[in-house]
Amino acid sequence: MRELLSEGVELAVLKQELGDITADLSVLNEKDTRLCQEVRTLTDNLDRINDRMNGPIIDSRLVSQVRAEMEAAFHAREMELQESATSIKRDIEQLEIIVDLAERQLQHDSEALQLAAHNPEGFQVICALNQSMLELTSIVSQAKSLIGIADLNADLCGSTLQSLACRHSSPPVTGRDAETSRRDSLTVNAAKIEKELERRYSEAATEWKQRPKDRAEFARVFGIEEHKDWQAEVRRVEEARGRTEGRDYAIEYILEQPDGSSVRFDYVDFVNDIIVDRKPQSLEETDQALIDIHKQQSDKYEAAYIARFGRLPSIYYSPYPSTRDLFNPSPKGESAKSREIGATEWTDMGIINVPLSEIREPDEIDSSSFRKVSETDMRRGLLLLQDILPEVEKGPGANRDYWAMKDSQMGLDYEHGYQRIYEAFYGTDGIRVEQVGESYSVTNGRHRIHLAKQLGISTLPMKVIIGGKRTF
Repeated sequence: MRELLSEGVELAVLKQELGDITADLSVLNEKDTRLCQEVRTLTDNLDRINDRMNGPIIDSRLVSQVRAEMEAAFHAREMELQESATSIKRDIEQLEIIVDLAERQLQHDSEALQLAAHNPEGFQVICALNQSMLELTSIVSQAKSLIGIADLNADLCGSTLQSLACRHSSPPVTGRDAETSRRDSLTVNAAKIEKELERRYSEAATEWKQRPKDRAEFARVFGIEEHKDWQAEVRRVEEARGRTEGRDYAIEYILEQPDGSSVRFDYVDFVNDIIVDRKPQSLEETDQALIDIHKQQSDKYEAAYIARFGRLPSIYYSPYPSTRDLFNPSPKGESAKSREIGATEWTDMGIINVPLSEIREPDEIDSSSFRKVSETDMRRGLLLLQDILPEVEKGPGANRDYWAMKDSQMGLDYEHGYQRIYEAFYGTDGIRVEQVGESYSVTNGRHRIHLAKQLGISTLPMKVIIGGKRTF
């Protein structure tokens, strides 16, 4: 690693070095534990042999041979422990180099930060530097942890080598004393890095607050890049499902509104009538607040979709972290990136008869709330519906032409005929509910459900959309 000191190094290289040292120390620890256990076993056996050498024995030559073999085993284990001590010393030296590299990288980041302060695009650099500093802190923490592991291995080798040294009166070799100064130096360097990180973070936070125009520009660029990443993931998932862009779904889809203006959908599912809007959400902003803020926009989305396709869409938001939270951490919220508001996969079950007992009474409905259709006309329509249901369920009456012909035969105009009733419940303005689990949510037709319950009607035809978790 020494040759990297003059050229700079990427964080990935430091992480790779830490990973290699971790694996090496793990192997050494396992090996040293085994060797020390073997030394203890050999010591116990040799002590027993020595006791027999001092007492009555049958074959002293055989015992002497066994003892010589055990002494040879002692020597072999001692050599292996010496090799482990050398490896530990090497690993600690590598850790010292990693910290040295980290300090050099911090110095490089400091110079880059000064340049960023005079650059209109500096905030992108600031964020990158902030991430780099956090990763450098993690690297230092891991290095300190590995030093502790190396220290324990050195103790294990040292104590065993000490006992072996006492056995044949050779100087003890511990490997520990030689590394004490290095360990202390690494600890001091780590403290310096942590202090420098705090200073850099404070300076960056101050800079961020003092440049509102640059904050706005950074938020714009960040949003564009975030949308691109999200769209790539959406395409990957949709392709895996076997769906075709432009037919089953679309991204950045533009629709004209009735007033001549246009709206743009981040994502639209034509099959299930779903619109997804990607929005930034700060940690302090609740899901409901995000929905409320964009209510006017979602109303426009709904109107444009109905005007084009004649169907009511479901609209939900997929939030991503807001740049407002940079240098402003808050424990009250959670990262928006890990959640999606209303992130549900909807399946259209078509129009089916739903028991009204399973749908709770709609709130805030009184005589003054009947605007599109009068309460009297709606009651009449519900009663006429009971007349046409048998024909619809048998099959012949399952289309509007059948009831148009029926009206013609009976001399009824559209306003008072059965075709209008059929279209009110089986057309684009029929009752619509969303079902998640055992719960129903009414999205269209609250007044009809309210009056039907009053009239004692047990079931009504409704378009049922069943929801489950989406995969993006």
